[in-house]
Amino acid sequence: PMNFQKVNYLIVEDVIDTATALKTELNKLPNTQRVDIASSVSEALRLFSLYTHDIIFLDINLKGSYGYDLLKKIKRNYSQLPYTIIMTGEESGTDDFAQHFQEYVPYVLAFWHKPIFDEIQEKLEGLLLKIRALQNQLFTSLDSFPSFIVVNQNERCKVDNILYLEADGSTTNIYVDTNTGVAQKTGFNQLGYYEKTL
Repeated sequence: PMNFQKVNYLIVEDVIDTATALKTELNKLPNTQRVDIASSVSEALRLFSLYTHDIIFLDINLKGSYGYDLLKKIKRNYSQLPYTIIMTGEESGTDDFAQHFQEYVPYVLAFWHKPIFDEIQEKLEGLLLKIRALQNQLFTSLDSFPSFIVVNQNERCKVDNILYLEADGSTTNIYVDTNTGVAQKTGFNQLGYYEKTL
């Protein structure tokens, strides 16, 4: 769960004026611990690996890459996605960008159309309230403990049936108890990913 007393933010935005103005607004919030700015996916990944941000403000169109590439890479390498606000200058009707974020629900919380600064403090406070409500919902239910893990894109594995995990280079062998014996499955993530998930 997110620590609401110390919140780390990452702004991924290639228009520096927008990024610095948003940083100024975030620093006005009482529980802000850190606000980082990245202008590219690679820079954002580097910063995320250092500070594991709780909330990301993510521009869709970055020079040479797209914002959803960042979420894809975070999902592949970390057990938990950050809460994300998509910032876009695109009209939602003219671009199908929303479909790129379907797999990141419920962590993609909102689509903010630029300019975003109208009543920005109210928006930011509402955002934190929304996250708090979402976390209460997620972590007070038994479903907060995974009953399945995703082994690869097309296969899930019941947690109760796992006997043990074995590192195998950049993948993981998952040994599962079946009624008739032991089955070996290949997990397409490193062992650390499954350890954090479980």
